[in-house]
This record gives sequence, structure tokens and C-alpha cells, in this order.
Amino acid sequence: VRNIAQTNRTIICTIHQPSSELFEMFDNLLLLKQGGKTVYFGPLGENSCHLREYVKNVPGAPEMEMKVNPANYILEVFGSSTSVLSADSVDIYERSSLFESNKSEMKELVQPQASAVSFPRKFETSSWMQLKLLTSKAIVNYWRSPSYNATRISMTIIIACIFGSVYTRDEVHSQSSVIARFSVMLVATTFCCLLFGITVLVPLASERAVFTRERQAGMYGIIPYSLSY
Repeated sequence: VRNIAQTNRTIICTIHQPSSELFEMFDNLLLLKQGGKTVYFGPLGENSCHLREYVKNVPGAPEMEMKVNPANYILEVFGSSTSVLSADSVDIYERSSLFESNKSEMKELVQPQASAVSFPRKFETSSWMQLKLLTSKAIVNYWRSPSYNATRISMTIIIACIFGSVYTRDEVHSQSSVIARFSVMLVATTFCCLLFGITVLVPLASERAVFTRERQAGMYGIIPYSLSY
């Protein structure tokens, strides 16, 4: 847990009567009384020096010795059934300077920022870089699907043979013959585009979950993703 905290991540742990070594690993302490009322909220410091300083100003609290486990001392002083304080520990905290300091800090944190956060562009990389990386990703996906690629290649060859055999024995002798051949090429191209557009739905269906997750994370745009396939 301490290693994770050293990566600038906030960790909240609930502990019950820990040892002195474990207690000293925490940076801040939120001590709650029965009913969820705050008794102490602040830093611990080395050897719980900040906690010791706070306890010194609590009327009726015994001195916290260095060899005493801070967790056991807290239960003895602030516990609901074992408390040795003459006054309510919650009232003592709310009248302390630590409470006022925490209250001021909370007011500063909840204040809206003077200017809205803005970024120079929506995505971290350019559209060209997105297209380049997504195309590489699509090539790898196609390479991992040999059956899909074989189907598309065989369909292309079969369609080419069918449309190419229409005018095999017909010679080009007029302008209408040239127009007819161009019409066949147009129909063949359109048919292939429609057919491959339908067959590409199969791999895209399996990629839908990945696309949705990466799109929500703002990794790339829709246009580079569409062009890459």
C-alpha cells in the first residue's frame, strides 16, 4: 500500500488497533467517534508528532509517551467507553485551531477555478498519427484472421472471372462496346464494394467493445478509425 501511495495516489484505509509500525506508515488520520463524528483529522508526522502536539492541548488527556502504541492510546483517551476526558472530544476538536485550519482549507478546495480548463486540441496526437497507428492495428487484426482474408481474396477472384468473361469473345469495334465494358467495370466495382462492406461487419462487431472503450477514453477520432478499415 505504501508503494502505491508513493506514486502520488490517494489511498483511504480503515484500520482497527494497528501496531505502531503500521500506524506510522500513514500520513494523515481521520478519527471518528461513534455516530460518525470527527474527533481528529490531520497529519500524523514522524513518530506521530502532530498527533502528540494536538493531545497536549486536550484538557484532561494524559501525556502520550514515546513507547506507547498511538492506536491503543487513542482508544484509551477518545474511546466512547474508555474515555478519560471530562469534556466531549468532538467539542474539543471543533474548538481547536486544527478544525479551523481544515475548515479554511475545505473552503479553498471547493471554490471554483477562475478560468475553465481548456486544451489546445481534443486528442493528444494528430489525425495523421491516429490514422497511421489505427491502420497498423487493422493490419495486425487482418493478419490474425487468415480465414477472413482467404474468403475475401477468393470472392474477388470469382467476381473478376464472372464479370471478365462477359465480353471475352466480343471485339471492340464501336464506341458503344467501350461504354459497355466500362459499365461492367463500374458494376463489378460497386458490387465488390457492397459485398466487402457487408463482410467487414463481422470483424467490426468483435471490435465494437474495444472501440467503445478507447473512444470514450479519447484515444482517437471516428474518422481515422473508419479510414483505417
